[in-house]
Amino acid sequence: MRILLVFFLYVLLIQGTSAQDRFGSGYYLSEAGDTVHGFIQYKPRYTDKVPFRSTLKSRTKELSAEQTRAFGFTGWDNFERIEFAATKDAPASPVFVNVLVSGEIDLLVYRRTFIIGSAQAGRFKLIGGKSSNAEQAMKNYQTNTGAFNILFQDCAAVKEAAQKAKISRRALVDLIKDYHECRGLPATELEMKTVSRKKYVGFFIGESFTTLKFGKPPTLSRTSYLYNSDFGSSLQPTLGAIFLVSGKHPSSTLAFQSELVYSRGDFNGTYVYTNEEAGGYVIRQTTTTAIDFSRISISAGLRATGRSNTLNPYLAIGIAGQAFLSMNSKVNQTTQINDGFEEITIKMEPTRATLAVWAAAGLKLKVLKSKAVFLDFNYENSFINDNGKITSLSSRLGFMF
Repeated sequence: MRILLVFFLYVLLIQGTSAQDRFGSGYYLSEAGDTVHGFIQYKPRYTDKVPFRSTLKSRTKELSAEQTRAFGFTGWDNFERIEFAATKDAPASPVFVNVLVSGEIDLLVYRRTFIIGSAQAGRFKLIGGKSSNAEQAMKNYQTNTGAFNILFQDCAAVKEAAQKAKISRRALVDLIKDYHECRGLPATELEMKTVSRKKYVGFFIGESFTTLKFGKPPTLSRTSYLYNSDFGSSLQPTLGAIFLVSGKHPSSTLAFQSELVYSRGDFNGTYVYTNEEAGGYVIRQTTTTAIDFSRISISAGLRATGRSNTLNPYLAIGIAGQAFLSMNSKVNQTTQINDGFEEITIKMEPTRATLAVWAAAGLKLKVLKSKAVFLDFNYENSFINDNGKITSLSSRLGFMF
């Protein structure tokens, strides 16, 4: 739990620092009508300010809605300044919004909320999504219907169709375009450019420092020697592949991560048991245990990344399903009675598959547009039978494209 707490504190740290430095190529239109090119900070939402840099290394300045008409990103979204009337259904004026349809009636998106209307007819906030109960759902429906009745009153067909319209981007765009066509008025749909989910594949090699311990059995058993054996640590190479799927937003900090990892481990432990009260004889039993295994792990989890333009610190955490490809495990027991020796060899039958939890913290360095090298440190904790626990700490260097 302490390790997980440290990792989550690490996430909060990179979210609060590196995430503030993610800038993309873009522009802004000044109050005087001049277009200024530079770099705009990616943010999930914009209100009345936008961070801007003339170059990636220059200082950030805040552009207010009072001094900026519009801004946008190269190959992505564009925003315009809108001055709303001071009503309960509209945000404070002026603010930046996505304009989806411009015409007699506008369709705007402000902080993921659809706003429909015009400066003359008034602007109304549409309520979408599921409601907690039927009463609230009816109230939301009546609010939306009231806005549609006011705005579409001079086109009966569109007003009727609006009663069944979903509160979604495509449905509302089509509805407003139908209204303009019904009235014979021009309308412009400003296409919101979408960003597809980004997928990355990488390969890595590294070193794995692994320890093996066995817990105390609840009762005296034939495997009690495992608990008393001190197994040395194993330093072995590891290699594998990594697959990432990030969110659609350029500033997305969360991604799904999956890995395929091959690793090995070999351990040796010795336990000596002496009994001087066995019918006058001294019994000395030496148990030597050798475990040598190779395994493949398939893991899945979430990855949080602190966004920057070059160096991206990240944290990943998840679960893994492991299959032991080979498990060479044997126990040599030597029993001495006076001058006599008896030696037997027992083959262990360890678990062939197990679940594990893992976590990783690392750095990814962007070297080309869609390529990067990464260095991370992984912690893994898995269990096998006979109350055994495998703990592994590995360092890995890889390339992602």
